[in-house]
Amino acid sequence: MSLLLEYFTSEIDELDEKNVCIHILGDKEGMPSPQKEALFAAEERTKQNTGLKLCIAINYGARAELTRAARLLAEDAAAGRIRPEDIDEKAIADRLYTAGLPDIDLVIRTSGEMRLSNFMLWQCAYAEMLFPTVLWPDFSLKDYHEALDAFGRRDRRFGARKE
Repeated sequence: MSLLLEYFTSEIDELDEKNVCIHILGDKEGMPSPQKEALFAAEERTKQNTGLKLCIAINYGARAELTRAARLLAEDAAAGRIRPEDIDEKAIADRLYTAGLPDIDLVIRTSGEMRLSNFMLWQCAYAEMLFPTVLWPDFSLKDYHEALDAFGRRDRRFGARKE
């Protein structure tokens, strides 16, 4: 947890200067107070930035995210802000931590592990997945370019059948 504070203290000026918009994915409220304050401050400071969106998953789990979205929908329905028949994929997506961001196109899971491990289950619905056996610390720029090349060769159909 101290690394989190150190990172946001040491890097926030440069990220803000470079027009980076920080977006925290996860339960910020469940963090210890100093870390929670640092996360909220980083998002607030950079929310008007229009460059790269840096999404950082902290205290994140996809099942917890989907449960939270369901709870928010239930609260909205109970309060009369929406009708149950108004609940559709967009209504759910709008209550995820990634609301307003595009879905994931490519997941690169290093070390040969072939699972998502509770990572962005909704957002990965149509993601292409690569499972290189190289470990993360050794994943090089060459490996990254190879992954992008493999992604570029994929026939993305988003659930449609190949004709």
